[in-house]
Amino acid sequence: NRIAMNQNKIQGLLVGENLNNESKNLQEFVPALVSLAVVMSAQTVVDKAIFVINRSAQGLFKESVRKCGTFKQGAEIDLCMSKIKLRVLQNKLTKISALKTQCKGDKKPDMCVAKVQKHIDKINRDIQIERDNITAYGNQVELEKREAALKQQMKAGKRLSKGTGI
Repeated sequence: NRIAMNQNKIQGLLVGENLNNESKNLQEFVPALVSLAVVMSAQTVVDKAIFVINRSAQGLFKESVRKCGTFKQGAEIDLCMSKIKLRVLQNKLTKISALKTQCKGDKKPDMCVAKVQKHIDKINRDIQIERDNITAYGNQVELEKREAALKQQMKAGKRLSKGTGI
């Protein structure tokens, strides 16, 4: 309700109504406009940059995942996706680390650096998890290849033994 009243007052000022009370209306709206500007600037450039970086990383990941699911199966898909996640996270880490330099010009540089550092720490944890996943999935893929090779050798051995009558 109060927002509608303020919008009506702003509209009245813009149209030019209430010319007699114009100075009074301006005195009322200056604090309102200042508070709106404060709210808009409270979302600092760093916050907006982090949001954009996260969105672009999501888009890159979704685009790359299609390649994994098309040509691979089983543990190979998981390995491919972990490699892509690692690349995306490393890219994200580089971009977010670069934001630390922008904190120097911020109104509260300590809070800005703390916010960016929180994101950097989370990304570093995620990178370590993906590296561990890549190792585990790589071992699993290698094991599956060895099992498949062993099965082929066993089949070839059975064929030879049947042919020789042993």
